[in-house]
Amino acid sequence: MHSPLRSASFVVLLFALEGCSWLPSWLGGAPAVVNTTIASPLLIEDAGLLATRDRRAEIGIRLNNASSRPLWVGVRVQTPGGRTDCVILKELPPQAHQLFTCPQTKVFADVDYAVVIDSYRDPGLNERLAPLQTLLRFNANDLNTIGQP
Repeated sequence: MHSPLRSASFVVLLFALEGCSWLPSWLGGAPAVVNTTIASPLLIEDAGLLATRDRRAEIGIRLNNASSRPLWVGVRVQTPGGRTDCVILKELPPQAHQLFTCPQTKVFADVDYAVVIDSYRDPGLNERLAPLQTLLRFNANDLNTIGQP
């Protein structure tokens, strides 16, 4: 059995990463009805701390849509204190893999970063599937690897 805490003890250096979209209206809007009888066909392939070419820190999560239909996926990374949460909303084609990244001004060692992943069957975000949740935690070596003291 896997623990919900995903330890990100390694750092992946990537050069070209996609940006993050801030969607405060999506966060503050009325929640969609969750269909908990239908499990989300999303799989978390990997997650961890990333560094851009210019050494900016980002939290990255690669998702796989295992279904035969497109999904609309919302990924929320909750930073310590919740002041700089990042939310990304993208369409994920059937049988596709996609990287979701959230730029971070400062990454803290030995602190939990909560990740909530919502998936929807429709572009209007009305038919929500069961959410996925996990935690990410980085250690001092991870931060040193990306050049952050």
